[in-house]
Order: sequence, then structure tokens, then C-alpha cells
Amino acid sequence: MSSFLAGSSQHKQRGLSTRTFMLSLGALAVLGALAAGLRGTLGVFTDGSSGESSEAAGERLFKRLGCGTCHGAQPGARGPALTGLFGSQVTLQSGVTVQADEGYVRESIMNPGAKVLAGYDLIMPVYQGQIGEEGLRQLTAYIRSLHVSAAASATPEGGKNER
Repeated sequence: MSSFLAGSSQHKQRGLSTRTFMLSLGALAVLGALAAGLRGTLGVFTDGSSGESSEAAGERLFKRLGCGTCHGAQPGARGPALTGLFGSQVTLQSGVTVQADEGYVRESIMNPGAKVLAGYDLIMPVYQGQIGEEGLRQLTAYIRSLHVSAAASATPEGGKNER
């Protein structure tokens, strides 16, 4: 790095001290790393080559996006609990009952207003264009992996928290 500074004096010609110049370079490096990390977090550049399972990657993405804030198992949660949801029958605001299969989960992430569960308001943000195909596949795999005990699976809404 010292050879870089010795060979270049443009920062001094612009009135920047070496310290200010170095801090600026460091800030740019941090911003670049944050931007790259965010793209990977949202699945845009995630190719699954990290060696972790789709379920583990989906759980990590679920946590980073803050999904558990609304989709927790606590009573009165703002969104439906996801444990036991996959494969269950759910009732929508329209009164129609549908199966919470892969297509339903994917659509609910990308366009949550398409099929809102009965008893919940539409407050979930749209992730269309924010989560890439790999991130969507990982989230779906994670939600599919959320199992419940035999007693909880007997609830009609897959463990849904009633308000």
C-alpha cells in the first residue's frame, strides 16, 4: 500500500491528506462489501455453491430479511405462523380453501396480496424483484422443512395464530 501512495500524489494535489485518502479508500471497500453482501442475501447472486443445504440457506435468508418478526409462533403475531404450513389446507380472506404447496408459498412471498389468509391483514411487503430465483427456492425449502408435532398439526390452519 505504501508503494501505491508513494507512486501516486493525486490525493495530495486535491488537498487530501494521506490519512483522509486512506479512510476514503477504506469506506469505499466497506460499501462495496456491503453491497455485495446484500445482493447475496437477497438471492440475486446466490448460486448455492456455499455447500450449505437449501433449508439452511433459506433459514439464514429468512432471518436476514426479518421474516420472523411477523411470522413467529407467538400469540397475536402479525402474520401466520409458518411451522406446519407447508402442505396444509388454509382458508383465505375470500373464504376459499387452498393447499399451501410450493406454488402457494412462492406466490405468497413474491406477491403476498394474491392470496391473503383469513384473519390477517395484508401488511407483508412484495419481494418481486428483490429476491432472486435461488433465494426464493431457499426460502421455500426452509418453510417446507418447518415441521410440527402431531398435536399441533391437527389445527386447521397449520398452527395459525388466531386474533
